Amino acid sequence: YCGQFLGRKIIRRRFLELSPNKTWEGFLGSAVFTCIFAFWFSGKLCAYEFMTCPPDDITFVITRLSCTPAKMYQRQQLQAMLEAVLRPGMLEAIPGVAALAKVELCSVQLHAMCLGLFASFVAPFGGFLSSA
Repeated sequence: YCGQFLGRKIIRRRFLELSPNKTWEGFLGSAVFTCIFAFWFSGKLCAYEFMTCPPDDITFVITRLSCTPAKMYQRQQLQAMLEAVLRPGMLEAIPGVAALAKVELCSVQLHAMCLGLFASFVAPFGGFLSSA
């Protein structure tokens, strides 16, 4: 629905000639809101054991799940995640990162944002190709 809310408000330029009702505002707006929703919703799902704990065996009997969630489902500081990925000294070289380094989040939230961004950029073109 982001395309309907944001479409033709600012740029008023068509996205592609194949589909005249799609606009750049709708394309970019849906990408932004998809990433925001993916970040928020994956953070909410990390709080529930039934979303982070795999069952011991697959049966039709409903049992309580209990486990220690994997590290990607536990909140940690962004600085610790970046230090694990970047080379030593690179974190201090990037301006503005020190202010964000104290933010706590689950690493699965970053994965969800990447998947949301991928989906929002690939989905419109998949629709164009399947309708052609």
